[in-house]
Amino acid sequence: MTFLSLQLVQFRNHRKATYSFSPATTIVVGPNASGKTNLLEAIRLLSTASSFRGAEEATLVSWGKEHAQIRGEVLDGKETTRLTIHIQVDGDSGHTQKKLLVNNISRRTQDFIGHLPTVVFAPHELELVNGAPSLRRHYLDSILVQTNLAYKHALAEYEGGIRRRNKILERLQEGFGKRDELDFWDEHLGLHGTTLMEFRAKLFKFFVEQRNPMGIFFYTYIPSVKGISIKQRLVDTRERDIAAGMTLSGPQRDDFTFRFDGHDLALFGSRGEQRSAILNLKLLELRYLESVLDKKPLVLLDDIFSELDDAHRRLVFQAVSAHQSIITTTDERLVRRKRGLTMIELS
Repeated sequence: MTFLSLQLVQFRNHRKATYSFSPATTIVVGPNASGKTNLLEAIRLLSTASSFRGAEEATLVSWGKEHAQIRGEVLDGKETTRLTIHIQVDGDSGHTQKKLLVNNISRRTQDFIGHLPTVVFAPHELELVNGAPSLRRHYLDSILVQTNLAYKHALAEYEGGIRRRNKILERLQEGFGKRDELDFWDEHLGLHGTTLMEFRAKLFKFFVEQRNPMGIFFYTYIPSVKGISIKQRLVDTRERDIAAGMTLSGPQRDDFTFRFDGHDLALFGSRGEQRSAILNLKLLELRYLESVLDKKPLVLLDDIFSELDDAHRRLVFQAVSAHQSIITTTDERLVRRKRGLTMIELS
């Protein structure tokens, strides 16, 4: 698989631009605020339909404009796939509409994702260690939606079910509605939530079975529901959920931890240990995607080399050497040159 080109129209600070990429390595060099990370963000949007920075869709459109377009071409074997995202912002209400197309045919999010598998290395991912659990759940989802249609379907169904169940809980909290309205949604969430947890557990099983590239790091999955079915937990905690006006158990509460040398890195890890744990995890992610998809993901490296020492840089280069990679940097001297390299300069 090769990512061939990217066309941006009114996307962040890229008013109108087209970029072509080497099948080996492309370096995007430029000063801070020149749009390097924005370029990688656009590619990741074509991959997962969401921003790796957690940005709201309205902020993706150039300031003062009401629409943006991202278009990319992916070559897989002899077949070229065109991926397009249109974002429209209502100037009065600020409401945003996003349209996803594959070869100019409109697709649902779960059918759009998967045509361009990617792995992102970015400095902000240090937040995975000691940030909110929602960041870690989003990270798990960003891996698994790229690998399996069943997971994508279960996630969409589960998230929709949570919204519907929470609306019923809010009404019950206010004294309206009937408790048996929750029966269907308890069953629905039990079915699809179990699928999510099974895939997440298999992902961590893969991590455990791999030789760690950077030392002995442990990543432990912490499911919200243990020793009982999700449906039964929802039934058992129904009164608590009504009092809270929201669903308090299930995969939307899952988490995982980082450990090294017997201690929790979120509580006792140095910045260096946390950085190494994240880098190790990303290398395991790369292995996982490649093993499941039987193809090499596109690697996106966002100005990470300025934070790494020479040993860690060499490790990253070794890990991604067989993959197509797009690397942003303010200093091209930090990036190892190799055959087939393309340079994009931003100012």
